[in-house]
Amino acid sequence: MKQMELSTEVEKHKKTQSELDGLRKEVSILVEEKMKLCEKIGTLTESCSQKDHSSELLKKDMDKRMSELRVLERRLDEERENYRQKRETFKQQIDEVNGKLHKVLDSYDEPSLQKTIDQLQEENARLKKQCGESDASSSDVVMKHEVYARLQEEKQKQEALAESLQSQLAELSEYANKLEAEYNKSMEYISHLEAIMSKCSQCTKEREQLLGRE
Repeated sequence: MKQMELSTEVEKHKKTQSELDGLRKEVSILVEEKMKLCEKIGTLTESCSQKDHSSELLKKDMDKRMSELRVLERRLDEERENYRQKRETFKQQIDEVNGKLHKVLDSYDEPSLQKTIDQLQEENARLKKQCGESDASSSDVVMKHEVYARLQEEKQKQEALAESLQSQLAELSEYANKLEAEYNKSMEYISHLEAIMSKCSQCTKEREQLLGRE
């Protein structure tokens, strides 16, 4: 009887030992899987940290680009305002010169003046002829010469005024060419700024898309 009980206990012990060995194997497998999971978690954590760092760098770079973009926008607005002011000033100067030109042209009747001079020259020639052929009074001749001299003086004044006007027009033309060159230069600079702004905007969109995927 005792022998049977002993055998039963031995069998139970063997069975328990076998179950214990099985559990130990399962625990060993679970421990190994846990270690693998820990390694994977560590790798993922490091990767996340790198991505966080990369995202932070991208954010700083994007903030820098946006700041540069705002500066460029302000400079572009300033250039446009400068061009508007130059254009307005140029228009005013053109109007002033045109006003002077019209005033001079209105008071300068060249055909009428030339006709008067031609008539006076004919009269002067006639008087000279009379002086040689008759006893024309010297006072009359002197008076005619004085009138002719005054008309000649008036003609010279008109010619001087015309030359002055031509000089003003030449100066204005030179200023217009200079202003046009400055305008073209400003437009080139504005186009350059717009190209930079477009590139910055594209970079900003690409970075936002990249941050969105992350």
